[in-house]
Amino acid sequence: MSKKQQTRKSPNTGMWFLFALGLAATAGVGAYLKSNPSASIPPSEMRTDEDRKSVKDALDGKPAATTDRRDGKVEVIKPKLDDKGEELTYDKSHEAIPEGQDKVVFAVNRFLEESKIVPAGAKLDSVEVKDKIATLKFNAAFDRTYGTEDERVLVDGILHTVGQFAEIEKVQFTIGGEPMETLGNIDLTTPQTVLR
Repeated sequence: MSKKQQTRKSPNTGMWFLFALGLAATAGVGAYLKSNPSASIPPSEMRTDEDRKSVKDALDGKPAATTDRRDGKVEVIKPKLDDKGEELTYDKSHEAIPEGQDKVVFAVNRFLEESKIVPAGAKLDSVEVKDKIATLKFNAAFDRTYGTEDERVLVDGILHTVGQFAEIEKVQFTIGGEPMETLGNIDLTTPQTVLR
């Protein structure tokens, strides 16, 4: 058999090489996305400074007064849509902290109740503040995927609620002792700056 005939009999070698190359590329992209979850979030869905500004505007353009809450009360915000059902605004009230409850846990859980977005039983179990970063420890019922608008209301509402406490500058969302990745589209793997 001549060399020319032998070459013609093995056209599958090139196909197998291309298949292996494609498989390796797919595995590489998958590994990258797994190690960098924010890369899978479309830029149009990532949080911007403009998003933070819109929450401040919804709160009458006045940043929440930070306080150490020696008066025994916290600010509770309740999200609501305007009369046309288009623009998100917030009602604010002050409520007494029940005896024996942590002020941050109480304020966040009241916001979650008022939001009417989270499932029954979803709540903040505890908080730990270290170096001006509050690690919020949510229970498993809170860990689910929310729609884009609900996610924005939840995250911004929690960041605003925690922003009333002067000793906290950033918030780390956690479930079961591990940082949360997201509630939908917002990358929560790193501490988020509070809203004031």
